[in-house]
Amino acid sequence: MIARHANVGITPSGLVAPMGKNPVREAAITSAIRARLINDKRVGDLPVTSMVVDRDVYLIGRVQTLEQRDIVEFIVRGTPGVGRVNTDELEVAELTGSPFINM
Repeated sequence: MIARHANVGITPSGLVAPMGKNPVREAAITSAIRARLINDKRVGDLPVTSMVVDRDVYLIGRVQTLEQRDIVEFIVRGTPGVGRVNTDELEVAELTGSPFINM
């Protein structure tokens, strides 16, 4: 869940980004991303969410492998309306050495 305070969006992991100029477009892009990810058999069950600010997408969550991160990023980049994609908040378990727990 993304909390919105004044002109800032805050994710559960603490990522802070300014709210975009067109919240209706942002909601449409977010819904399209969610649908595309859920419907993909390779990554549909992963705990990944997105925050859209203007046309910039911030991916938040956890994947098991670099390949899964790349698939998620590829799917999101192919979503109409998406400008830039930021994966800094997308943790890759194989890089951290911590066990992957899918909630």
